[in-house]
Amino acid sequence: MKNVVIIGGGTGGTVTANSLARRLDCKEFQITVIDYSTRHYYQPGFVALPFGKIPNPLLWRRRRQTLHPGIRFLQDKVTAVDPVAKMVITQAKQISYDYLVLATGCECRPELVEGMAKGTLLNTGIYSFYTQAWARRLRRALQTFTHGHLVVHISEFPIRCPVAPIEFALKADHYFFTHRVRDDIEITIVTPQSQVFEQSIAARNLSNLLRLRDIEVQPDFVVRHIDATEKRMYAYDGKAIDYDMLVTVPPMRGQQFIVDSKLGDEMGFVHPDLETLQHREYPDIFVIGDTADLPTSKSGSACVYQSRVLVSNLLDYIAGRPMMRRYDGHAMCIIDTGYNQATVIDRSYTVPAVTGNWFFPRLGPLSLLKQTRRNHLAKRLLFVFYSAFMAGLRVFDRFSHIQLFGKDFRRWGLRPDGTTPLSAPDTTPDADSLIAPTWKRRPNACLAAAFSTKVLKIPVLHEAGGRSIDVDAEGFMTNPCQWTRAVGTDLARAINLEMTPRHWEVIEFARQSFVKYHVSPSLRRMEMAGHFPIAELFELFPSKPNKLICYVAGIPKPLGCI
Repeated sequence: MKNVVIIGGGTGGTVTANSLARRLDCKEFQITVIDYSTRHYYQPGFVALPFGKIPNPLLWRRRRQTLHPGIRFLQDKVTAVDPVAKMVITQAKQISYDYLVLATGCECRPELVEGMAKGTLLNTGIYSFYTQAWARRLRRALQTFTHGHLVVHISEFPIRCPVAPIEFALKADHYFFTHRVRDDIEITIVTPQSQVFEQSIAARNLSNLLRLRDIEVQPDFVVRHIDATEKRMYAYDGKAIDYDMLVTVPPMRGQQFIVDSKLGDEMGFVHPDLETLQHREYPDIFVIGDTADLPTSKSGSACVYQSRVLVSNLLDYIAGRPMMRRYDGHAMCIIDTGYNQATVIDRSYTVPAVTGNWFFPRLGPLSLLKQTRRNHLAKRLLFVFYSAFMAGLRVFDRFSHIQLFGKDFRRWGLRPDGTTPLSAPDTTPDADSLIAPTWKRRPNACLAAAFSTKVLKIPVLHEAGGRSIDVDAEGFMTNPCQWTRAVGTDLARAINLEMTPRHWEVIEFARQSFVKYHVSPSLRRMEMAGHFPIAELFELFPSKPNKLICYVAGIPKPLGCI
């Protein structure tokens, strides 16, 4: 009998295990799920828990109840994996495997930011909603918060569900309005990115929504440390923000055994093949969910879509057939905006989030980047039918790839494939015209101007170092193989950057990291793996170091990285 071992019993691990149990012969295969917790949490509900929308008992189930009866569940903590001997080592035993699925997710590490944590707990006046205990503590604090400055803060990327902080801020606006204290509370979203979302069309739409709800956005704030006594946050570039209540998203890391077993990078994330989800070095290992460092959202919907591809490819690999299914980076997020309305974001690796419709069976079309009550109903139904998604039913296979029909690609200058630009796009209003309704009693003075952000314009060069180079619309090289030291010198000269040997050390490390992991490195990875302190990177590459480093190194612009 062959052993299929799945490490992690979250959304990705559960739906994968149940799907395999339905399609593998139980007489030939033993499926084992290993997890240190006996509870399976409905994590999307944590953002609603502080506002009293979901009772605590509905947010979790016994893990054994979520798994198919033929699946073996082992409550234990994995300490190491030997990919050569095909052995999983736990605190209690050693388990051999023929095929391994890594679904270990990611965990919050508030101690990585100076002043954020006090021992194993969040510091005084600092809250979060990414665990059930934290969300319950935040609910008690919100009940007594009647005036002051509420800051919703993102420490760094990647994080679970990148739109969750935005949803929390919008729900907080609704919560304070219904309690008649909104006029006395200022709400600000602080993010290390240059905009609230990594894709421009969705970012402008969400920015409009936040602006109309009188929620400020402070971009490009890379937190260095927090003074909980003075209630002030400090950034690496010298900026500071005062707060009365801080709701933060701590840094997130993968599991330590992934680092120790050399299955992933220094942050505990694994870099599988972007389309097959197979490990690049060990073909009998597959990766799913938050464990995988993919250029898409770390969300429950992405886990469900990935599982359809992973299960099919794993079955093909077991049978010795070529793996035919491909994951396109599809992720769909429904953002509850309060007032019984919600908006929907649907994107993939190459297809950006645009306006239009997303067709949901029996419920009808959901409006993309538009607030509707039907979207809100779909959000509520996701909680009701969560168990159906976890069961691994093949009826949901149709959602593994992004829907192209029903979307207004032409409006945004794109062909029907969603990726190829039109030579002459339609002259229709841009995302700034997608106005959301406001529910304020006072005038929206914030409509006068957009959020203040320093725009770093990068020259678009088609020739550097005496050779032609392929670049995108923002000036970043699309073919890193064309890069040479002479090309990098010309790119640095174009942004008035005088290169020193230390600059070149950073550039060489960034290129080596991209070759190894196939994604542009974040500042945190440069600090952890390259031993370049983030403060020094801000000195070497002023203003926006991550963007400048990737530009000079000839690698793609980083998405969702500080």
